[in-house]
Amino acid sequence: MLDNSKNQEDKKTYELLYSFTTFYGVEDLTTESFVKLFQRLKRRSYWFDEFFRFLTAGMETIGCDKTCRVAQICAITGITPHQYEACWKGADNIFDSTQISAPKNSMIISICISALPIIILMLIIGYVLYKKFKASENKVE
Repeated sequence: MLDNSKNQEDKKTYELLYSFTTFYGVEDLTTESFVKLFQRLKRRSYWFDEFFRFLTAGMETIGCDKTCRVAQICAITGITPHQYEACWKGADNIFDSTQISAPKNSMIISICISALPIIILMLIIGYVLYKKFKASENKVE
């Protein structure tokens, strides 16, 4: 018989921080939806603040000033050094919706790259939990 008291103490709980489509009010995860959201991030500080809060998983220790905002927006739109530098050159007008448009390919790639570490971490956690579960099953037998 297994002693579940130790297992209960060692359990980690993970909570869903947010649902991307629900929170940002997008129907799907298409390039067009990301471009529309990007325009909102540039125009309204509320959306950018929420984006930054989720980006830092709610662990933001300092605010994100204008330089920080420009860095984040340029990181989303410019995946090559040339695109990133061009974005910074237009930094004075970066939050003017007519200045910077997100290239569709670079934006979707940037978001996918940003999500990759989280996906890898979740796969590792799942694998570790699976191994522990299989090991505990073998002990019972």
